[in-house]
Order: sequence, then structure tokens, then C-alpha cells
Amino acid sequence: MQNKKTLQHGNISVTIEDDHLDVVSEPPSEAKDTAGFGKIWVLADIYVIEKGKADHKNVANQRDDFPKGITFEVPLPSQVLNDDWVKQHGKNRLSIVYYNKNARRWIKFPNQQVDLDNNKATVTLRSWIKDPPVGWGGDQPH
Repeated sequence: MQNKKTLQHGNISVTIEDDHLDVVSEPPSEAKDTAGFGKIWVLADIYVIEKGKADHKNVANQRDDFPKGITFEVPLPSQVLNDDWVKQHGKNRLSIVYYNKNARRWIKFPNQQVDLDNNKATVTLRSWIKDPPVGWGGDQPH
């Protein structure tokens, strides 16, 4: 059965295909660095957890493997659209990203569908690292 919810932070819509999973968010922290990007706008820290587990910060409750898939639909908020960086470089340089703590850098989600006409991006995953910050990244100009 499909479970769809909008997270409290970042207005991110999440669709979960696995019945035993749930998702919660926390307010984002500031981007510590922008490795690989000209600018980062962090929207939320996202936790995929076992359904019914209240403590999402307990690593044992977190999941990083989604056999049936999990889909994030991430809106492009006005604070990003109105940022001077976007006005200068254009929104076509934007993509949704997550922070990989092990690599110490921001990484574009693979296979994302960016719909700039509707100011959103969508990505479906079967696995990822646990609880990373998620946001929009602006590619560095070449």
C-alpha cells in the first residue's frame, strides 16, 4: 500500500511504497560547506524509519534500503527562486542534493527529474545513506 505525506520541513512530499516504513523531518542546519556547488539551500533533515518507531534519531530505527522505492517531490521555494545566485546564474543550474557525511560533500540525487516550469524536482530511490540533509544545490559556473 502506498503512503504519501508532506514533511513538516521543506514542504517535501514523500511517497513510500513499503508498508513498514515511515518518514519524518527536522529543521535543517546551515550548509557547512558547498563542495561542488556554487550555493546550497538546505530544506530539511529527512529520516526514513520503521513504522511505529518514535525515536527517529536512533540509528537502529532508521532505514537506508527501500525494496519497493521511496519518492521525494521537492518544491523549489521562493527563497531559492529569489536568491541573487539564481538570478545571476539561472534556475537551470539547480538540482536536488543531499549531504554525504562520509564523503564530506553535497551530492546530486541520481536520476532526478527536474521540472523547472513547475518549480519542483522528483527522485525515486531504492537506497541511500541514513538521515542526510536535503536541499537545492546550484552548480558552479563553468
